[in-house]
Amino acid sequence: MDTIEIIRQALQCGQPGCECGKPKGHVHCPAHQDHTPYLSVSKKNGKLLVKCFGGCEQAQVVAALKDRNLWPHGNNGRPRPRVDAKPKGRIIATYDYRDEKGHLLFQVCRLQPKSFRQRRPDGSGGWMWNTDGVRRVPYRLPELLGADPAVLVCIVEGEGDADGLAARGLVVTTNPGGAGKGKWREEFNEFFRGRLVVILPDNDKAGHQHAQDIAHNLRRIAASVKILNLPELPEKGDVSDWLRAGGTKEQLSALADAAPEWQGPARETEQEDHPYSVRKDAIVYKKLTRHGPIITPICNFNAAIVGEQVRDDGMERQVCLTLEGRLAEGRPLPKVEVPASQFLGMNWVTSAWGSKAIIYAGFGTRDHLRAAIQLLSGEVPTKTVFTHTGWRHIDGEWLYLHGGGAIGAQGPVDGTSVVLEGRLSHLVLPPPPTGEGLKAAVRASWALLKLAPPTITAPLLAATYRAPLGECIALDLSLFFSGQTGSQKTELTVLGQAHFGADFNRSNLPDSWASTANALEKLAFLAKDAVLIVDDFCPRGGPADVSRLHAAADRVFRGAANRAGRGRLAPDGSLKLPYAPRAFIISSGEDIPTGYSLRARLFIVEVKRGDVDLPSLSRAQVDAAQGLCAQSLAAYIQWLVPRMDMLKTTLPQRARGLREEIRGEPWAHDKTPDNLASLLLGLETFWSFAIEVGALSQDEDGELYAKAWEALFETARAQAGHQEAEDPTGRFLSLLASALISGRAHLADAHTGGWPEDAGSWGWKGSEPQGGLVGWLDGANLLLEPDAAFAMAQRLAREQGGGLAITPRTLWRRMADRGLLASREVGRNLRYWTIQNRRPRVLHLLVETFHQEIILP
Repeated sequence: MDTIEIIRQALQCGQPGCECGKPKGHVHCPAHQDHTPYLSVSKKNGKLLVKCFGGCEQAQVVAALKDRNLWPHGNNGRPRPRVDAKPKGRIIATYDYRDEKGHLLFQVCRLQPKSFRQRRPDGSGGWMWNTDGVRRVPYRLPELLGADPAVLVCIVEGEGDADGLAARGLVVTTNPGGAGKGKWREEFNEFFRGRLVVILPDNDKAGHQHAQDIAHNLRRIAASVKILNLPELPEKGDVSDWLRAGGTKEQLSALADAAPEWQGPARETEQEDHPYSVRKDAIVYKKLTRHGPIITPICNFNAAIVGEQVRDDGMERQVCLTLEGRLAEGRPLPKVEVPASQFLGMNWVTSAWGSKAIIYAGFGTRDHLRAAIQLLSGEVPTKTVFTHTGWRHIDGEWLYLHGGGAIGAQGPVDGTSVVLEGRLSHLVLPPPPTGEGLKAAVRASWALLKLAPPTITAPLLAATYRAPLGECIALDLSLFFSGQTGSQKTELTVLGQAHFGADFNRSNLPDSWASTANALEKLAFLAKDAVLIVDDFCPRGGPADVSRLHAAADRVFRGAANRAGRGRLAPDGSLKLPYAPRAFIISSGEDIPTGYSLRARLFIVEVKRGDVDLPSLSRAQVDAAQGLCAQSLAAYIQWLVPRMDMLKTTLPQRARGLREEIRGEPWAHDKTPDNLASLLLGLETFWSFAIEVGALSQDEDGELYAKAWEALFETARAQAGHQEAEDPTGRFLSLLASALISGRAHLADAHTGGWPEDAGSWGWKGSEPQGGLVGWLDGANLLLEPDAAFAMAQRLAREQGGGLAITPRTLWRRMADRGLLASREVGRNLRYWTIQNRRPRVLHLLVETFHQEIILP
């Protein structure tokens, strides 16, 4: 970490929303009580430069940095960060922040020379000089809650001011950290419900803005909100200065009583730039006529936009407005979120606030109300919220988004908001561990290889660490675990998902095949660069139900392999971008989705009862529940951050190299080398990470790594059996053979039309043909009537819950390509043959070829 970054981190307050957390932004000056970040830290020509825009001399800033041991010796060395170390200086005052029951949460310390630090009890009678994970509450909260609700509550800017007023018998509070954007938290508001509040700002720009922020927060919570600017207060003076100048409690109470109710900017008063205002908590419209202005109510409530949220899913940015309201009778209306696209129509009013909230009749009234709410809301804070996981390049830095925020090169990144839908909200990564904790987490993840034969566990581990590489090289395959009930296939897949959140377990997985294909496709889009378990592929019910499930699987898995989603139309008929899957989908089931080309896009792993070592599985489940797997993945992601730009070049190159090496041996489908290379990338990258951080060693773990590598090849070779089972040519002939054996169809002699030799094998019962005619036999030649044969095979396939997803012409071409046709016409795959004085077109096979392709009894 360089000198500038060490200083910046030491001077960041850690408060949500504070500008000091922005990359390369200003931080808090150590030379004065800096509520607003005023200090610039930079380097020019190798020289460290600091400047306080709050007015401090550079010598003061440097002295303060030296006092904290943050200024480098000779401006050439590196400062030694003293994170959480006891600050230098003498503690001259402490201010306790306690919860509702009076328990101490943290303490603000005022030091001499003047500075402020916060500390919390360490549970052993000592202190930790940070407030990590500590709940924030208003100052003197127990006294506030114990006071008479009818008594005036004063809100000041500092703890010293608060204690000074409390000593005079007033109910008073403040917020930790003083004035500044985001210092007053939304969770403070409820403590002031129904209270009479007066805010006493310091006499400076930051103080006045802070008072406005508090009033804006409390305007619909408190019974009364006033801002009292004390008279004759000097520049940067506060209430303590006013008291020292002779002010009294009685004078303060009188001034508070006389102060007007806070109306807010552009609220409750008529404006020159628009004709809308609020009167008696109802929005009115000033209509100009030749007889003068006429005040016309347009609704019986007051409403304001209090927040604007931009929801970014990585493809679209949707704006959502947060509104609050109050009926004219005084009853508050609940906070509601309205998509910006629905705001203009104003139909949300009744659906959100019920029949009591009335928009009055009249031409253009809804347009007036919409405009009035927007104009009267004043400056609305805007916040960007990401609704997907995975990598994003934000402010010049790669960040990995998850349900708890983001991970960057230094670990968790403050100020990044992520909101995930449904069970995807459990995709939350912990802070990356370091030291021995990191090694223990990585070894717990590595131990997954020992739960079962590596032909089962190696694909799972490789897929888990391949998923975060999706930004560097597209995820274009899915993993499918096949096995009967009791084989522990679901428990294995859960361990892969638990790397992306310790809350995931068998009862809490992202989704299952009971959901619609649309829902699964959207979920796979949002779970970018992450594992997504879709559990329980088990076709059941009637043929239509079975066919629906196979169709859903085909759409989801094919979309994941092709990185393509179903096209969508907007309400206005324009095209919208499709939700292309961006997750690494892992599924399991007792059956395997059908389709030759679909199975080529899956990496199928067979699990049998007894394959999984149950004691080892139990230990792995405990480790996962304790967050060790998620810690390992979080550290892996942090390790990837500084390498992302390089990996976007090197990983595709490495994938091409692996694929060419793999193609040195024959494969049943050309997609298999791509799938194998993709998984090898995941295993290889994880191994490099584990070796580099010292969690694994070449000597101790190299043999298991080599076994995992070879196991992926072995499992890849086994894909041939799954793919050939769905080869349409072989399936066509197999279905046709089943029809002949079961008496659903028969073949006749090409010359006589009667029974052929060995008639019992060709659909005859004695001298009687069974079922429909699908072809003829002419010695060693098998002549299929193409339409009848295809229709029969298709009928049987549909009865089995599937179907031949191929046209007859394509099927005949595939048979020709495989060399199954004995003869054909030039340019065609059928040929003419003399059948009982007729010359129909037939599909010409040899009886021997037919027997080789299927197994007849």
